[in-house]
Amino acid sequence: MPIRIYALAKELKVDSKELVDICAKAGITGKGSALASLTDEETDRVKAFIQGGGGRTSDRAPIPPAPPAPAPAPTAPAK
Repeated sequence: MPIRIYALAKELKVDSKELVDICAKAGITGKGSALASLTDEETDRVKAFIQGGGGRTSDRAPIPPAPPAPAPAPTAPAK
């Protein structure tokens, strides 16, 4: 029976936005919203991915964001 990502996130005690990202990392495409539904097979795949250490859960420390890209070097004015 299909389940919405937000409902599965609540069940797993994970933020729904994070679960959308976990779906993508687990190879489940086309699920860009917490309102998207997952089949039983996809649900099992997500749970296995999380249990296998492939996904973060809310009780772990968050991954810090990447540093900003350096600004481009200024160019000399044209003459």
